[in-house]
Amino acid sequence: MLWELLCGQRPFADDPKDDSGELARIQRMVDTRHYVDFGKLCQQLPRDCPESLRQVLVRCLQSRKDERYPTAEDTARALRLCLQPRTWKLLQEPSNPLVQLMLRFPVITVLVAGLLPNALAGFFNYSYNYLAIIKEMPHAFVSRFEMVQRIVNGVAFPLGLGIGVWAALHAMRLLSRETKQDTTEGGRRVLFFGRFVSIFALVMWTIAGIVFPVAVDWGQAPQAATGEFYLHFLSSLALCGIAAVAYPYFVLTAVATGFYLPALVRNKVIPGPLWKDLQRVRVLNHVYLVLSALVPMLGIMLVVAFGGGPENEKWPVLVLSGVGLIGFAAMFWLDRIIDHNISALEKIAAEAPRQMAELSL
Repeated sequence: MLWELLCGQRPFADDPKDDSGELARIQRMVDTRHYVDFGKLCQQLPRDCPESLRQVLVRCLQSRKDERYPTAEDTARALRLCLQPRTWKLLQEPSNPLVQLMLRFPVITVLVAGLLPNALAGFFNYSYNYLAIIKEMPHAFVSRFEMVQRIVNGVAFPLGLGIGVWAALHAMRLLSRETKQDTTEGGRRVLFFGRFVSIFALVMWTIAGIVFPVAVDWGQAPQAATGEFYLHFLSSLALCGIAAVAYPYFVLTAVATGFYLPALVRNKVIPGPLWKDLQRVRVLNHVYLVLSALVPMLGIMLVVAFGGGPENEKWPVLVLSGVGLIGFAAMFWLDRIIDHNISALEKIAAEAPRQMAELSL
């Protein structure tokens, strides 16, 4: 009926009666529907017919039962999504090869997204601390700094990798197409995985911020390390630590809201995200956006308070400030993407406020 309303004609014309008999006539009608060329048939639709509605109509007209919507409720839900283009697009199977790889290997994807910013922050922190703080100090400090660096990184990164693999497997196993369980908790783990990684990174960088300067100064001459040494060391660690906390959160949350959570809904693992969880993500985004804004501010503070050392060694400070500004712009862009994704996911959210649920219908 909807096809006829749109096109002014039925999708399949009745087979005219002839002398071949009623059963033969019915068989021809069945064959017409079974072997129909939907590409040609869809030419009957108006040019401005949305792709979402076209796909719904084609699926409803399939001759095989397993290719149609299983229930009237599923059909009604699909038709309602036609009124929400962004939500509909978010729930479609991705055609981008990179996104397909991300969905196929979610654990590797989230590990790279979580560990890469921390590894880069760790490398930069080492380079900056060595050139701006340690290099001009007594040889004993340099040797101790190298030893502490190897010990802390040798413990922190394998520990972070192990915990990250465990957490990723625990959360991302639901993305398997064989998973049939309906678990809201699983969707919540995927949605808030970025928060988990950021909290874990915060703990690790806080411990490092205490251990590094104390371990480097331990047993050295009393006059070697000053209050400025501790302040400079802690400031650089705080700067890199904030970047290592905020950047993975935005990357992982953008991936979760754009690809992984829609995949869970598309594969019927969950009916939809919880409304309150989506609103919590909005609040968290504001917090982490403020944190990402602190990165260039702390970089400027380091420039003003401590300078960059000799003229040929000022590149860490310049990189520090430039990367901080670029990083904040990138995080702001990701915040907008996440906000758009959340607005789309709200249309299928479970336990939404009554007035919002009625509006989405």
